[in-house]
Amino acid sequence: MPRHEQRGREHASFVVVFNESTPEVLVIRDLKTGQSITNDAQHVLNRLTALLNGRRLLYYDSDGHLDEILHRDGFFAGFAPGPNRAWRKGAPHA
Repeated sequence: MPRHEQRGREHASFVVVFNESTPEVLVIRDLKTGQSITNDAQHVLNRLTALLNGRRLLYYDSDGHLDEILHRDGFFAGFAPGPNRAWRKGAPHA
């Protein structure tokens, strides 16, 4: 069962999708309240520090697409396409 990570209206709300997470990857899903995960990436990383432990962070955005939040030493470092998804040429992503 997903663990609910509720944020105030100003911050992104999301659930950890434990049944899709692995020791290498943590998966979360945007609950579409407050800011989106995409627009609140650093706050999301701050909230997940204890769970990340070097894992990649994949997230289902508010449109249902699975993408990755890149991070280094707890800081946001950009976005990358998720599995089976490629950025369209010229699309902003970092």
